[in-house]
Amino acid sequence: AFPSVNGITFIDYKGARERILFERFLDVAEGQAHETQLELFPLTLNVPAGDFELIQEIEPELRGLGFDLREFSGSTFVLHGVPSGLEKGTEKELLELVIEQYKNQQDKPGMNIREKLAWTLARNIVKNEALPHSRSGIDQLPTELLRCRQPNYTPGGNPCMMVLKTEDIRKWFK
Repeated sequence: AFPSVNGITFIDYKGARERILFERFLDVAEGQAHETQLELFPLTLNVPAGDFELIQEIEPELRGLGFDLREFSGSTFVLHGVPSGLEKGTEKELLELVIEQYKNQQDKPGMNIREKLAWTLARNIVKNEALPHSRSGIDQLPTELLRCRQPNYTPGGNPCMMVLKTEDIRKWFK
């Protein structure tokens, strides 16, 4: 929570991080900055035939988000790079989750392929993130959130912040 002009603003940390990462991934995908972290030892990804075709179809969007994924043979891809900032050791699992969850939300109205993939990626990163240990990590959150194009809501439509108005607080103590 932090004081604001109208009262006290409460921020859902995970919801805010999801919104921030979602918009950051969209910016990367739209060419504003390309952030791929190359793997020292590329990872092999064996996928079922249906997923292989799906990955081929969405590969340009995955590449735009920072995944360097290349077809190897049959039903195998090699992951040469991932979006920067991913926790080491989670890259392959995260890509598999992104693909699986993308399949489950293909019929979500109002979002294009890039947005669905960015949202899935952001949601999965936040789900596995620990809260910051330092005060500076928490203090930066409101500023980062307010820089977003839509700071009030997560990509899924849940509120990121709520304001408890000063006048409502005063009513409690009358």
